[in-house]
Amino acid sequence: VGAWLLYTMLQKALQMTGGGAREFANGVVVLLVLFHSGICGTAFTTFYCTEHYHAENSEYDYAKQDTGQDRYIIADMSLSCSDKIYYRYFFFTVLMTIFYGVVVPVAFLVILRNRHCREYENIARPLLFMVRELKPNAWWFEVLAMVFRLTLTGLLPALGSLGLTVALLLTTSMVFVTGIKRPYLYDSHNDLAIVTYGSLCFVVLFTFVLHEDLLGDPQIKMGFSVALVLFYIFIWAFIGVHILYAPVNSLINAIEKLEPVPSNFEHSWATHCVQVEACLLNCLTTVLLGSMNKTVLLESMSNTTDERSVKKNWVYLKTHILSLKSRGGSSIWDEKVSAQHALNHQVMNLALESQATFNVFPVNIEKFKRICTSIFGDCG
Repeated sequence: VGAWLLYTMLQKALQMTGGGAREFANGVVVLLVLFHSGICGTAFTTFYCTEHYHAENSEYDYAKQDTGQDRYIIADMSLSCSDKIYYRYFFFTVLMTIFYGVVVPVAFLVILRNRHCREYENIARPLLFMVRELKPNAWWFEVLAMVFRLTLTGLLPALGSLGLTVALLLTTSMVFVTGIKRPYLYDSHNDLAIVTYGSLCFVVLFTFVLHEDLLGDPQIKMGFSVALVLFYIFIWAFIGVHILYAPVNSLINAIEKLEPVPSNFEHSWATHCVQVEACLLNCLTTVLLGSMNKTVLLESMSNTTDERSVKKNWVYLKTHILSLKSRGGSSIWDEKVSAQHALNHQVMNLALESQATFNVFPVNIEKFKRICTSIFGDCG
C-alpha cells in the first residue's frame, strides 16, 4: 500500500511539472540504488526470531505447542514465530530477499556490461549515473559497492561475532580492491573512497573489540570508545574538507590531463587562481618552449618535449581554454578574471626562467611574447 501511494504521488507530481515516464523511471532507479542496502537490511532482519522460551499456559503461549516452548520475532515480541501466518510472511520475505539481494545486482551487472549494445540502450540509460565517474574498465565497481553495502548492513549483523569477523575481511578487501584498481576517473575520488573504506574497516575493528569485551577494564573500554568517536569525527572532517575542495581539484585535474573543464569552473577559477595559474603555466610552457627552438629543446630535454606533446597542449589551449564561456555567454577572457591577470604578470618571468635554464642557445623572447599576447592579450 505504501509503495502504491508513493508511486501515485510521484506520478501526479511528474504530471504537474511536465515530467515524463523516462524521468520517473530514472528517479525510481536512483532511489532504488540509494536505499537498496536499507531495503535488504529490513528484509533480512524483520523476521529474525528469538530462541525457544518456555511459555506454556502463559499469556505469550500463542502457538500452544505441546513442548511448552515458543519463539518470537525479535522486532516485535508480541508476534509468534510458530503459527501459519508467520510462515506465510516469512516465505514472502525470502522471495523479496532473493529479488533485492541477488536478482537486482545481477540485473544491474548484465545491463551495465551491455550498455553499449543497441538492444540495451534504453534500459541502461537510467543506470548510466553508476558508471559516469568510473574508468571504462571499472564499470562494475558501483555494483560491487552496492553488494558490499547490503552484505555489511543487512546480512552480517545477525551473525554476531562471526558477522563482525566477515565484515572486517570484507572492508579490508574493499580497501585493497579500491587501492589496486583505482576505479574512478579522478585521483581525488579514488583517495576519498580509500579513506572511506579504510575508516569503515577501523570502525568494524573497534566494534569487534568492544563487542567481544577484549579490553576488560571498564575505564580502558571507555577511553577506547572515546578514541573511536574522535577518530570517526576526524574522518568526517577530512571528508568534509575533501568535498569542499572537490570542485577545485576537478578543475585542476582537468587542466593537467588536458580534458574539458567542469561546467561549474567559474567559482573555483576565481577563488583559487594561484593553483589554476600554475596548471595553465605548465601547459603553456610546453607549447611556448617547444615552439621557440624545437631542435635544441629536444636534444637538451632528452625528448621530454616532443612535437606531438607540443601540438596536443596547443590544441587543448585553443579548443578548451580560449573558448571558455562565462554564465552570461561571453568569453571569459573578455572579463577581468583574476587568473588571467595573474598569468599576464607571470609570462615575462616564465620567459626569463626559460632563458636562464636553456642558456646554451638563444631564446626568441619576441616570439615568446607574441604567442603569449595572442593567447592572453597584452602582457604589459
